[in-house]
Amino acid sequence: MRMVLCFLSLISFSANAQVQSKSFKDAYQDFLQSPDFKATESDLLSIELDFASREIVLEPVFQLLGQRANENRETLSSAVRKSRVDTLSATLKKPFSTGTELSLGPSWERALMPSLIPDHRATMDWQLTLTQSLWQDAFGRSTRLRRTRENYQHRQKLAEALGRRGQLVFEFESLYWDWALALKETELQEKNLKRSREIQRWVQDRFSRAAAESTDLLQARALTTRRELQVSTLKLTLTQAWSRIERFVAGRAWQPMPSDLSVSRALAGLTLLWPLDNLAGKVQPLKYIELEN
Repeated sequence: MRMVLCFLSLISFSANAQVQSKSFKDAYQDFLQSPDFKATESDLLSIELDFASREIVLEPVFQLLGQRANENRETLSSAVRKSRVDTLSATLKKPFSTGTELSLGPSWERALMPSLIPDHRATMDWQLTLTQSLWQDAFGRSTRLRRTRENYQHRQKLAEALGRRGQLVFEFESLYWDWALALKETELQEKNLKRSREIQRWVQDRFSRAAAESTDLLQARALTTRRELQVSTLKLTLTQAWSRIERFVAGRAWQPMPSDLSVSRALAGLTLLWPLDNLAGKVQPLKYIELEN
């Protein structure tokens, strides 16, 4: 089993040795273009559009109505009748959060009166209507309750979506740093393995000249075997990371830059600015914000 692992790991290591190293900053920019991250951006946008659309009920509404009626309706004089009436009206309605609705618009009427000269009469009127809901939405109570409920739902859904995106970012960063650490450890362990083999050859030479005990040779061999196993395990870790990174960044023609492990990062860049309201300068987990309401 050890020989198989070594063989697979050596294949992976030889492949990795031919690719370029990529800094965390560059790898993170590639990650931001990945399908998984783009999906989280779409989720956030859909949430914002969903709750923004719920205020459409308070947007102005324009109505244009035209109709023609054929009739024999009497007017002020019984001898005068309207045989045909064409009506055109335009109305602009604006509902308010207080339950008030304002309607404004003109109406134009053209009547055909065969008994008159001329036989057409046209009139135009303006109409202004102001209504106030007293029961269903008394002074905006229903609107305020709806907005309060939707605000809680908005915070919860947004916190859930940001939490999923944060978890995705965390998984990518963890993989990158674990991969970079494994590369650095592999380099160090290979140097140790080289020294162990040199020590083993030196002890073997001394043992062949009867200048060393058999226990010394066994210890040298055990040390070499242990370090070979450590290197094989690390290379297997590299192989796994090499395959897992495909989920985040397509095209595995790169590897992490181990020197980034020593670069300090600003704490402000590790937090997220809550977009809805002010948290009074406090740093809170998204899970707490999600459950708070």
